[in-house]
Amino acid sequence: MDKAFSDLTAYLNWTRMGVIYEDYGYGELNIANIAKDGRDMYCVRAGHEYRRALALLKAQGITHVIVDTDPRRLRQLAR
Repeated sequence: MDKAFSDLTAYLNWTRMGVIYEDYGYGELNIANIAKDGRDMYCVRAGHEYRRALALLKAQGITHVIVDTDPRRLRQLAR
């Protein structure tokens, strides 16, 4: 997954991005591997409160966001 996200951000030419992640047991990103190429990256760990995580990224002026969350919580994130 780390390689896929690195390739995606390189293809899209994202030099500044945010990552919202949570520990849910599988599919977790290794944030350190994604940030190796020197991109400006802000990482926020979100438990069940996505609003706070999104507000933190908005305060930093982040417009490109990657979300690594349990697929069952996507509805909550979209709200």
